[in-house]
Amino acid sequence: GFPCTPFSTLHINSDCFDDGKAAPFFATMLTIQCALLGTWLLENVMGLMRKSAKSVLMRYLERLKPTYTIVVLENVCPTSFNWKIARPRVFICGTRSGNPFFEHNLRYLMKSLEQKNDGTTFIDFLQELG
Repeated sequence: GFPCTPFSTLHINSDCFDDGKAAPFFATMLTIQCALLGTWLLENVMGLMRKSAKSVLMRYLERLKPTYTIVVLENVCPTSFNWKIARPRVFICGTRSGNPFFEHNLRYLMKSLEQKNDGTTFIDFLQELG
């Protein structure tokens, strides 16, 4: 993933994507686009969804949509993955488009994690995606 500092509500005066510390975000997007990954998962703070940042994020995700099916979940508690951090996060997951098996599993697993804390771990999540 990429650092949360430019998007954190603790840094409310940050320039978000114009902040120099946001450079790893752009490198991450380029890597996803060029590497043609099967499945990927990014996690970041809820500040990424504030108005000043969300529009930029969505523009970059739109560029990936011809290649990937993308699901964005807001306010997901990492304890759903058995992580110890209990602060809400944004999870962005993508899987190669055109593979109904992966697309179905991605949507099913993300929906189940959004609805309940079922004890699924991060490793379980990736293994079930294939």
